[in-house]
Parts: sequence; C-alpha cells; structure tokens
Amino acid sequence: MTKFLTSAALGLALIAAPAAQAEPVFLLAQSNVTDADAFFGQYGPAAFATLQEHGATIYFGAQDYTAIEGDWTGNWTALVSFPDEDAAMAWYNSDAYQSGARPIRLSATDDGMLVLFRPVSAN
Repeated sequence: MTKFLTSAALGLALIAAPAAQAEPVFLLAQSNVTDADAFFGQYGPAAFATLQEHGATIYFGAQDYTAIEGDWTGNWTALVSFPDEDAAMAWYNSDAYQSGARPIRLSATDDGMLVLFRPVSAN
C-alpha cells in the first residue's frame, strides 16, 4: 500500500508540475547595405516569409542609431526573436533561407553578422 501511495503521489506531482517551457532566443542582424533596392525589395520580403514560417517575431529594423560606447559598423540592424533555439536554427538552415533569401543578402551587403542570444533568466 505504501508503494502504491508513493507512486500515486509521484504521478500527481508530475501531472501538477508545470511543463518546462522553451526559452526564447534573440537574433541580432547587422549589415552594411550596399544595394538598397535588392536588400529592401528582394531580401526583405524573402527573409520575412522565411521568418514567419519559423514562428519569429520581428521587433524592429533600423538605420538610425547612436553608438554610446564602442564602434558599430553597418547601416542596418534588426532584432528578431524565435520561440526557442531549435526554431532559430531551423530557420537559418532551411532551404528557403539558405537558397533563397541568404544569397540576396550576401550580394546586397558587403559586411554583416547574425548573432544568436540566449537570455539569462533573472530567477
């Protein structure tokens, strides 16, 4: 009987415990756009479609910035989040991005980076 009660209590604890939630990740994209027509007219729509397919949220794209400390290169920055790292990597490695959007970005820019951030929990 004790074994049954222990098993039942453990089972209830597992059912009642909140499921582990995936941690969102953030992608900072920074580019030096050299062909604005291709970047905004072709890459933008192609990239947006691939991001939507992977559950991304686009927070902003901006040309205007003030570097408070250090050097910042490039003339275009965007901040995007994904539900988790798997979704971000699935987006980056997708055929739609690698064969469609990415070549446009590379031909329309002469410098840039994509950086994936994993936030540290405050708890």
